[in-house]
Formats: sequence, C-alpha cells, structure tokens
Amino acid sequence: MPLDALSGISQDIPIMTPDEIRETRRARGWTQADLAKRVGCGQSTISMIEKGTRDAPLIMVEVERVLIQEEDRPAATTQAVHFVLPEFDRLTLPPKLPINVSRWQRPDYTGDFLYMQPLAGDAVLVAAVDIAGHGASAMPSGLYLHGWLRGWMHGQSAPPRLENLVIEMSRELRQTGIDATGFFAIISRHRSRPHTVTYEAITCGFPPPLLMTETPTATLDSTGTGPSLPVSDQEQLQPVRRDVSAPWRLVIATDGMLGRLGNRNEQDGLRKVRKWQSGGERDLPLESYLSTDSAVVDDELLAVLQWNGWDINMPFDVDSHSERHWAINMIEASTEHLSEERRSRLLQALVEGMSNVRRHAYGGQSGVLRVRFREEEKSYRVEILDEGTDKVTTAVTSKPKSGFSIMKAGADDFSVRRSHTGGTVVALVARKLISKTSGGEYAL
Repeated sequence: MPLDALSGISQDIPIMTPDEIRETRRARGWTQADLAKRVGCGQSTISMIEKGTRDAPLIMVEVERVLIQEEDRPAATTQAVHFVLPEFDRLTLPPKLPINVSRWQRPDYTGDFLYMQPLAGDAVLVAAVDIAGHGASAMPSGLYLHGWLRGWMHGQSAPPRLENLVIEMSRELRQTGIDATGFFAIISRHRSRPHTVTYEAITCGFPPPLLMTETPTATLDSTGTGPSLPVSDQEQLQPVRRDVSAPWRLVIATDGMLGRLGNRNEQDGLRKVRKWQSGGERDLPLESYLSTDSAVVDDELLAVLQWNGWDINMPFDVDSHSERHWAINMIEASTEHLSEERRSRLLQALVEGMSNVRRHAYGGQSGVLRVRFREEEKSYRVEILDEGTDKVTTAVTSKPKSGFSIMKAGADDFSVRRSHTGGTVVALVARKLISKTSGGEYAL
C-alpha cells in the first residue's frame, strides 16, 4: 500500500511536530534517554526526531502517545509502558491499581503493533495485530490499521463487543487489501469482586496468548479461536469469557517471536515462553531474555500484561521498626470483617512471620522484607516475602512451638512456598466472618 494512502486517516493519528515533541518532553522533566526508554527505541532516534531529520511515522505515533497519555512516573524498564485502572474508593489504601505492560519489539520499522485503549467502567481494550510482510514494507499497512482502530474506538460511546470490532475491522481489511492476523481482548474489573477481572478474548489467526494465574504452572484457555481475518459479516464468533482473580499475567507473542525462540518451531517457542514466564527470570526486563544479534527473519513482538491485585505491596528493611508498624496498622484497619480475637491472632502471625524472615532468610542480619495484603471475596490474604535463600523445609514448618506453629494458629489457611527469586513466601489467609450464633462463628 503506498504511503499516500495514509492521508485519509491523518485525523486519527495526530503527529506532533519536532518542536512540540521536544518542548513536551522538557516540560515533563525527561531527558531524551528517558523518552527513548518509554518508547522502546534508541536515544539517537529521539534526537533525530526532535531535529526533524528522522521520518519514522510509527515511532512518532508511539512518542506522541507516551508524551500525551502516560502518567508521570520514574522510567520503567526498557520498552515498557503502563496503563492504570482506577482503584475502588478506599481512603486507607493506594488510590490506583496498575495493569503493567512490558513490550519487546523488533525491528523499529514494522507493521506489527500492540494497541491498548482505556474504556469506561474500569476496563481496557487490548489488540495485538500481526501485519503480513516484513520490516519497513509492512509499516504503512500497520500504521493505517493502527489509525483505523484508534479512530473506530474514539467513535464508541460504550465498551464495544469484540464480535463487532472484528467484523468492522474485517470490512476495512477487505476494502484495503491488507493481510493481517489479530488478538483482541477486553479486560474489565468485576462488579462485585474488586480483585477479579472479567476477561473476554478472541484470536483470528494469531497465536493464542498465555493466560497465567497465581500458580506458575497453571495456564488458562486464553481465547476463543476465530477464523482468519477478514471474517464475513455473518460469521458466528465465540470469544472466551471468564473471571480471573489476581494475580495473573497475559503473555502475547507473534508467530515471528515464537518462531525465533523455537528455532522455527512455534510450538517449541511457546513452550520456551511458558517455561520462562513460570520461572525466576520472568520479572526481569524482557531484553535480558529476548536480546539477540541474530537477523530478523519475521517481525517480532512480545508483550506481558500483569496485574498483581495487592492492596498493599510494601518492601522495607527487616530492621525498620516504623515501616513494620505501618504495615501492621494498615492491615489491622483493613480487616473489618474479622472479630477482634481473630484479627489479633492474624496480626500476631504477621509479627511472627516478619521476625522469622530475619532468622531464617538472613541469619540474623539485615535484609529486604516485603509484606503484601489483599482483600478477597471471602477472605483476607497476607504474604510475607524475603530475598534470601529458601531453606524452609516441611520439618521446620511442622516443628511444635516454632514460629511457624504460631503462624499456623493465627490463620485459617497457612502455606510456605519458594518464590520465583529463590526466597521464601509465607501466606496467611483469614476467612471473613458473616455472623455469630450460639454455636460459634460462621465464615462466608
């Protein structure tokens, strides 16, 4: 498709001038390197764009989106962007709960793209599109389709139905002759369970992503499998719909990415991605796993969306008494559906768990302690993590009168597991109370 075919959608892709890019960046207090990290390109590319000597429309669209739509925050890992869903009203807890999105893509000139659009009702649309072709030759088609999707979404007064989106995009593909595959999803906060999302998704010729839950080896069916694009207007599409509780992560990869990782075998590549995203390196920057000097055979795109769903997620030094007390006070104030006696037992278990970290993880020395708290539909969950080496055995946790026995006594459910970074995670769960009778207390 010739570049002049893009002229009809210029209103959907407002490109800032080089001077506007430079002044907006400076107003945010960012260096060229800061902006490059957020966009996922080299600093030299930003420098040339600001001088007007680099004609890179697709990159400039991303530059504009980052400058206009991104919230101010410290620079994230290379090629990472963040979309935030508002937290439910709760004055004592953090006001926002983020869906973090990290992305890897090469080459710079490509038609493949990841599109995310916040929607009304605490929801977000996710679309990943793989344009047929390679490198710069596919970029005009990708830019056109990105602009069409952006314009179509701006014309929606309510969150769209995925079936309608796929059919409307198919009409556009037939008119333009663009060849593409796609993954489309809407992720929205559950109406009655604030730490659960309603997930709806469909693929059309695109490799089904990995939808991974808290258990690292548990991967849910992530999509309904639709026909290849374009679909007919009469096609009966069947997206998958499910409720997914935090924490979860959605790993999206194009066939070019999977083919490279699997030595031209996409299924082998998918297995490698699943193993990587289930292991201790999954939270490292994507480039630490994906960087390569090999030539690009097919354009590559991989994105990881994740939501941990914690109301409190606080790291601090194990010797910091003030922060330990802050965490205890916050959890005490947030467990309103527990009796005084059961809340006291849970807090005692928390105190013992934090003390245990110093003994078992760091041998009595200083170290990093992390406390996480989440209110769930029928319970409260507290987790205590360390960054030491996991040395906690079943024999240790079963020992009478040990710290672990105190923790067990203070919680309705108790578990110890190895973290992805090699440390120990102690989980305490207290079930909510709904009524008291002469026979005792009854949980939800």
